[in-house]
Amino acid sequence: MVSHVYRYNMFKQEENKKLCEEVLNEIANRYHITISELSVMPDHIHAVVGMPSAMSISQAFHLLKGASAHEIFERKPHFRHRYPKGHLWSPGTTIEQLVMLMRKPFFGMYVISDSNKAV
Repeated sequence: MVSHVYRYNMFKQEENKKLCEEVLNEIANRYHITISELSVMPDHIHAVVGMPSAMSISQAFHLLKGASAHEIFERKPHFRHRYPKGHLWSPGTTIEQLVMLMRKPFFGMYVISDSNKAV
């Protein structure tokens, strides 16, 4: 799970949700990261990702979060009003994020079930 710094509901609108999905998939393809499950919630995302063996987990998080924030701000400049320092995602990775990566089959089911609750 990766959340916004201030947990604003920036992806509540369908247009913004689709933008986030599109940008994350573009960034993942650029860096040879596979996204097998992706659920964009109003104030956070869930993703199950695979990465090249030479890439560390922290490097994958850094690439996905940093590049996606940059690209989203490029496409939606008014988002900077909410995030004036340019930090879209919360800093670092949490233990929850890393544990979920190790439990990929369970997490895939969680991503799907959590996205169904958001409707």
